[in-house]
Amino acid sequence: LPQTTERTGWAGRIADLYVKNGYSPRLAVNITIGGSNYWQEGASTQPYTLGVNGAPTLDVTSQTFYRGGARAQAAQDLINQGATDANLMTAEFANIELSAASKVSTVNSAFSAAGDLSTTFPSFPGFDSNLGGQLHEVARTIKAHAGLDSRQIFFVRLGGFDTHNNE
Repeated sequence: LPQTTERTGWAGRIADLYVKNGYSPRLAVNITIGGSNYWQEGASTQPYTLGVNGAPTLDVTSQTFYRGGARAQAAQDLINQGATDANLMTAEFANIELSAASKVSTVNSAFSAAGDLSTTFPSFPGFDSNLGGQLHEVARTIKAHAGLDSRQIFFVRLGGFDTHNNE
């Protein structure tokens, strides 16, 4: 409703209903490539955010070239240790990171198994949103649906409609 300050959207409320009725997605019902938005926010669900090059990894745990992987291993050990920490904030942060890393692995494995697309997605001059790259990622996700989920709502962003400047 326009007169309320509720920060959920209809796509988020649909995701809430799916989960409430027993649907247990491997990833998420809502996937955003266009950034954060209220449209996909639910009361109990959140959208999964993808970049235009797949699921981003936590740099400190994925860059094994530094010191023969010692820094990456130390960071991963701290996250694993934090998951059982008595401090609730430490444990919650570690568990969020472990869950995110698992989802990144699932997404990138599904993308690898499905392969890339031969379709060329055009750029849109005058817009700063990389809409072609976002649509490419949506198409890759749809192609990889067997390794992910079959029910997803996607969000992409196209900016550039502000007519207040340079009139």
